[in-house]
Amino acid sequence: MSETLRKNGQTSVEFLVVLSTVLVVFIILLAMGQKSYISSKEAVKSIQARATLKDIVNAANLVHSQGENAKTKVYVTMPEDVQEIILSDNCVFMRFYIGDEIHEKHECSDACLVGEVPTYSGSYWINMQSRRNCVYIGEPKLKVNPTSLNFAVYID
Repeated sequence: MSETLRKNGQTSVEFLVVLSTVLVVFIILLAMGQKSYISSKEAVKSIQARATLKDIVNAANLVHSQGENAKTKVYVTMPEDVQEIILSDNCVFMRFYIGDEIHEKHECSDACLVGEVPTYSGSYWINMQSRRNCVYIGEPKLKVNPTSLNFAVYID
């Protein structure tokens, strides 16, 4: 009987050693996969930011080349965690978070760029119009000063 118990005990110990080895290998592979996943997610966000900027600049160049009052819309996919988008002279700057770090990408256009680009994540259309040798990006803003309005009523 003691021979049988010894064989059962040895089998149990061997099973536990094999199982623990498999678990250690599995945990190591899982950790490596997690690092790879995070790295690829960061790369996708960076590529998406660059593609969005290129889409905006290419559409601005197209509208500018068509002349005064030309209009278009460009469909962009904004990545997550965009902090701000700045239009400065003829360049578009995008600052966005990857993890805890702020990254910046930019693209430059042939035309001066004026306006505002929304920063919320997702896919949407952005309006563009060529006016006065610049490309106006985003929704037009109407600013009215009530003291400068003049009305004239003509009665027949």
